[in-house]
Amino acid sequence: MPDLFGFTRTTVKSRYALITPDSFVPSVFPGWKKVEAIINISPAMNGPRFAQMQITLNETSSGSGNTGALEHFYYVVEGKARLRAGSEEFDAKAGSIFFVERKVEHRFVDIEEDLVVVVFFSKLVPEGEKD
Repeated sequence: MPDLFGFTRTTVKSRYALITPDSFVPSVFPGWKKVEAIINISPAMNGPRFAQMQITLNETSSGSGNTGALEHFYYVVEGKARLRAGSEEFDAKAGSIFFVERKVEHRFVDIEEDLVVVVFFSKLVPEGEKD
């Protein structure tokens, strides 16, 4: 019989973290509706100071955002939709990857199937620039 109280394989160490789905806590994503957002890695957990989030959207989800000072890297795990980023539009389907630069308005539209996206956020500093 499984241990019902406090059993998890999630492990957080100084040099690595294994974060299993049983410890995911859905978050509210400001400006987005009917979206499940799970923070997998926060900048405080790692040396390179990036964040990783898993976002699940469906045909009733809505919202848009701006990358601000961060670059976003999207990997579509499953589902199908369109990604509007600035003046461009892309097919987003399982296996697709997208890089969205700083200060770009973006959103997923025309969601045909439940969409699961892993997003990495980071502040990349171009060579020669100061952070």
